Amino acid sequence: MLTLQIAGPPAPETLNEDQLARRQRIIRVALQSLARSDYEDIKINDLARDSSVALGTLYRYFASKEHLLAVAFIEWQSVLKMKLDKFVPAGATEAERLSEIFRQVISAFEQQPRFFRFMTILHATTDPYAAAISNSTQAVFTRTVEGTLGGPLSTDQYAIVRTVSAVFDHSMRNWIMKRMAIDNVYEQVDTVIRLIYHYHPEARPRVSSTSSLPAPTEGN
Repeated sequence: MLTLQIAGPPAPETLNEDQLARRQRIIRVALQSLARSDYEDIKINDLARDSSVALGTLYRYFASKEHLLAVAFIEWQSVLKMKLDKFVPAGATEAERLSEIFRQVISAFEQQPRFFRFMTILHATTDPYAAAISNSTQAVFTRTVEGTLGGPLSTDQYAIVRTVSAVFDHSMRNWIMKRMAIDNVYEQVDTVIRLIYHYHPEARPRVSSTSSLPAPTEGN
């Protein structure tokens, strides 16, 4: 669970059992709303109503709609990280392992495109609480890659991951704007990894859209 190091709504570990359950119920509703609606269409009043709390109660735990949805997003990302941590890529080389981990991430966003749209909003936020969470998202992904590659990243490895991440981000933005097919996103990420490592993988089908990656469901 992410702990914010800035003043504001109470950190989860300071809450009693009832307060924590209430907070988690609000997050669950926000996560479900983000899965089925674009950020602009989500109303804070509706989130409070669907969570069975007063609007004032919601604001005791979250400073804004952006803050609440950022917490929901980081929880989704944490579940995704746990899935990826258990995933052992079939490839033996570093390039293969890196390619597979990015493919899994692309697949997760392919299933939940609104989460990627919200991530682009989150990265540009001026809300201090949402920004604190946004700053942590790259660190979470870096830890996942470190686990896949076998330990802390060297300077060169970190540069490689940042380069591939930039291609991933650019391609995904084109995809959500309907300027690029999702198959081209997979292809471009694989291509930049191949060029960096001078690696020529055999053709493999991309991750199935039915892969068991986290997706919020009603009642969870």
